Amino acid sequence: MWPYIASHAICPLKVARIESGQEGGPSLLFSPPQGQDSADALGFLVANHLIRKALYQRLCEEENVTLRAGIAVHDFKATRDDVTLNLTDSSMLKARLLVAADGRFSKLRDQAGIGAIIHDFGRNVLVCRVKHDVPHDNVALQWFDEEQTIALLPVSDEEGKDCFSSLVLTLPPGEIERLKSVSPDEFGEEVTKRTRERLGKLVLASGRITYPLKAVYAHRFHAQRFALIGDAAVGMHPITAHGFNLGLKGQETLVKSLLQGSGDPGIDVLWNVFHISIVGTPRRFLQQQMPLPSLIRVMNFRFLLQGVLGLGLQSV
Repeated sequence: MWPYIASHAICPLKVARIESGQEGGPSLLFSPPQGQDSADALGFLVANHLIRKALYQRLCEEENVTLRAGIAVHDFKATRDDVTLNLTDSSMLKARLLVAADGRFSKLRDQAGIGAIIHDFGRNVLVCRVKHDVPHDNVALQWFDEEQTIALLPVSDEEGKDCFSSLVLTLPPGEIERLKSVSPDEFGEEVTKRTRERLGKLVLASGRITYPLKAVYAHRFHAQRFALIGDAAVGMHPITAHGFNLGLKGQETLVKSLLQGSGDPGIDVLWNVFHISIVGTPRRFLQQQMPLPSLIRVMNFRFLLQGVLGLGLQSV
């Protein structure tokens, strides 16, 4: 996928800075591990719409993939031999396996009779892009301040001035709705104050997206002729910075498992994916993240974060 993304749109992450409490306190700094091929960066940040565009371009090159945009699954019925899908355009499809990746509040997961643990953090998140005066120097900030959580993630721009960042702001739902509705100038003034002018004056440079902060963990990842991947299987707290990565890992794990199977994916998913979900890499990784829901409710957990985030960064 990388060849489909312009080099100037890829922002290397060189340092991750973690802080809690008032500004000026001790912070945790994560730098690239030494002795690795990618030692010049912890990872790389790319705008979501560019990732989606690159994936679309790559899919269009596959002769055995049919993309039907704007059409959803209305309902489905799985039997021992196949699964029948009724689509919203009144057409019908038959397949040997249905893989659902329709988000953490998956309707297909519900139709398959799979429950989920949903943890509501009682907060909403606002995401947008901001322009600033001070260069970000490829440093990401995660700041657990009093009554708010702020993330400033470096973004590349065509000018090469490192003057754009993604702002992720976590607040009570009412505050988020208010910030979404104020004028761009008012918004810029307030988030500049909230970030203590760390990057100078912030100017809104995109739309404002909001969503409720809820973590989701499906009771199981499969049913008859049915499998879950992505947020439909596990919707992680954004603090882990691994939700997208875990979704890709789940897809890769499923594909590798089916390629090693009998040739009938609907049968193989019952045995291979079940085994992998219990003892394989995805489950072990998730167990490392399980303390997060309780930790997020604690305002000053710097040393606990060091252990949890350390596990996450090593898993990239």
